[in-house]
Amino acid sequence: MKRYKEVFLSVFLLMLLIPLVALASYTANQYPNVPPIEKMHPNGKYIVYVEKGDKWQEAGIISCDKYFREREIDLRGYITNRGNVSIRLLHQGGGAAHIDSVFLGDRSPIEVRGIKNGLKKLSEKDFDVIDVFNKSIDITFSSDIGNSILKLTARVEDTSISKVPFQFPVLNVYKEMNLKSKFYTYEMGSRNTETPFFKEYSLSGSGHPSGYTYGWVRNDDTNLYVRIDFTPDNTMDGDKDYAKVYVKTERGIREFKVSVPETKWGEVSFVYTDKVTYQHKVYDFAIPLKEIGINDAKEADKVNLAFAAYGTATPATPLLNSTYTTAVPIIDGNYYSVANEWPSNTAEAALEISGPIHTLVYLKNDNNFLFMMVNAASVSGDYTEENQDHCTVYIYKNKKGLRVTVFGDGTKFCEATSSVSNPLIWSTITCPAGVMAADGFGPSPEKPADHRMYEFKLPLSAIGAVPGDIIYFASPLDLPGSLPFNYNSNSFVYNIWPPAATANNLNTWGQIQLGNGPSAIPSLNKWGIIIFIVLAGLGATYYMRRQKTAKSY
Repeated sequence: MKRYKEVFLSVFLLMLLIPLVALASYTANQYPNVPPIEKMHPNGKYIVYVEKGDKWQEAGIISCDKYFREREIDLRGYITNRGNVSIRLLHQGGGAAHIDSVFLGDRSPIEVRGIKNGLKKLSEKDFDVIDVFNKSIDITFSSDIGNSILKLTARVEDTSISKVPFQFPVLNVYKEMNLKSKFYTYEMGSRNTETPFFKEYSLSGSGHPSGYTYGWVRNDDTNLYVRIDFTPDNTMDGDKDYAKVYVKTERGIREFKVSVPETKWGEVSFVYTDKVTYQHKVYDFAIPLKEIGINDAKEADKVNLAFAAYGTATPATPLLNSTYTTAVPIIDGNYYSVANEWPSNTAEAALEISGPIHTLVYLKNDNNFLFMMVNAASVSGDYTEENQDHCTVYIYKNKKGLRVTVFGDGTKFCEATSSVSNPLIWSTITCPAGVMAADGFGPSPEKPADHRMYEFKLPLSAIGAVPGDIIYFASPLDLPGSLPFNYNSNSFVYNIWPPAATANNLNTWGQIQLGNGPSAIPSLNKWGIIIFIVLAGLGATYYMRRQKTAKSY
């Protein structure tokens, strides 16, 4: 009995530790929410060759998506323990490609050819990466291998990626900069240059590491100096990367941009700092005070500042929450069709778009449908009723997408896609059973004056979704369409959400977390299932042994 208890406890502890060991090199703070390998859609690949005499023999292929993942390939039959082992990795397909580490068994390389500082960068899984886009690299390992498993930690970006920058303050993320944006206040003449002026956690959605972005600000009699230490950007992407400083002045917002080719206001470097252990982007600005309306630094008081940084490192996809409901809304374009149909408290909106059209979006779902109210209210809402007004929403999951548009005259049409991955290709269809969409013009809690609003009822079955799922959601400008579109006497005003969304690129979309009903049965994740099977097996073994022992008496 004691022996079985010991086995039970040992296996249980082992199963708990395996996932911790597997993720030991990347902390949860640096690399959260990486999808499981089963859901990976490869963007490109690395072809693995082993040197045999004076020839290179292809040994296999490792496919990758945008995330740094450790993938393995067994080179048994291609290598021996006699002499050093030389391996060539050739990138093909997709966009930018980066390698973090390469190991043969538990051995790091002894030589890396063709890449500057390659040996240092590839000997540890630490986000200190090399660029291998359309390149090949040759790596040598010592002869005393004892293990034929090649372990490659690498990524390949999609050919179409998000162009949305990180914004600071973070409340500006996914919003256009304007006079209503949030700003920090810098006091001229501040002497404390040790403590960062701002420090914000930047959750990456591009496959780059998440981490803090730091900013320091100081001034002298001539210039305003800004340093931005952008730790999520561990890749050198040339003129794609940039940082910006926004200054709110009496004449509006001034924008100052620095990138590799744009050095009028400062310079960019790809360096190591004391903030993280890997090479990354740092931006230094020197902005003349006269450019921001300050002629005498001693007489100036405060300056309102905001910042942006883009490194092909982009913010994580915005996630909206849908509330589970058993009270089905009436889809007629009216906010008040029945009591409590939609929240009376505007703070309960799942999404607020500040402009160009101030819009509140409310989300509900039951077991079968997603319900949506798009309310174009407030000061910059839509207060004109025109047949050309319209609203379009896109949802996608499980290789299925649905687009629904409703016009100001009540006309609606649908499109669908069955694309496996980007780019999504859409075609017009007869709207699926259950699809409802209505335009409206009336009051709401946000504004008593009549204004535009739209309601949608979208069948979850059209995209293979169920309560509790996370689905993609967007409203790009793909005429006709947006969230919403105000015809405005042929002078068009419209929202795009997320701001960089395009109809054919899921990387630019947001997501919706569908609410779970009270009767939903919780499911086990992969490790939960494994642990359950092990425990069940141990229990069954123990039971059979007990039965056998009992029968022997």
